[in-house]
Amino acid sequence: LGISCPFRFETRSRRPLKNEVNATLSFVHTLMRREVASALEVVGLPCRKISTHIAPWEAPFALDLMEEHRGQMCDRFVLTLLRRKQISATQFESYEEAVYLNEKGRRAVLSFSYTHLRAHETRHDL
Repeated sequence: LGISCPFRFETRSRRPLKNEVNATLSFVHTLMRREVASALEVVGLPCRKISTHIAPWEAPFALDLMEEHRGQMCDRFVLTLLRRKQISATQFESYEEAVYLNEKGRRAVLSFSYTHLRAHETRHDL
């Protein structure tokens, strides 16, 4: 990762999530997808009907909009969490070959993400 971090990261993995960094990235990507889908619904855009993605249950239009900004927002946020040591090994659990954030870890990421998003919030008048 290029920073002082107790977690090892070699490559992105999804199914299963093979380490703590991938588990955190996946959780933060899910949070962003929900935020974008909610924003689309608020302004009346049909996020499930317009998309290059196939899976309608995934809010595909939200995924399309996220792609360009995911690295700048989600990945940078996860690196900030790691660099500041705001998540620890005790906030993860393993099941078979996969690693997941436990409840304590999810709460920590949610708390830090709320604070981080509010600090970088941009308001648009509709």
